[in-house]
Amino acid sequence: MQDVYGHDVYGIPSPPSRRAGGGPDSEARLRVPAYVAPGLAAVMSAALLLHLLVATASQIRGDDPAGMMSALFGMGFVLLVLLPFTVGLAARARLAWTEAGG
Repeated sequence: MQDVYGHDVYGIPSPPSRRAGGGPDSEARLRVPAYVAPGLAAVMSAALLLHLLVATASQIRGDDPAGMMSALFGMGFVLLVLLPFTVGLAARARLAWTEAGG
């Protein structure tokens, strides 16, 4: 049984499988600018942060003070945990963009 990379799962070596697009040395390989991956990571992290904040804010109701405090603490926890990663990824994306000449 082989995995997707052509290696035998049970430890017996096998030749790598040929793919339709050629190998890793193929000239037809798609090349993307260096800022795409950090930019996409920053956007996805910001989207996750906003999604979690909105999902937590939707749980706030005015008639339940304990539930409101719990939701607010949850929003604070989301900010405390994810905001440093989001800011760091945005800084990396900005650095990659300036190095690419953007």
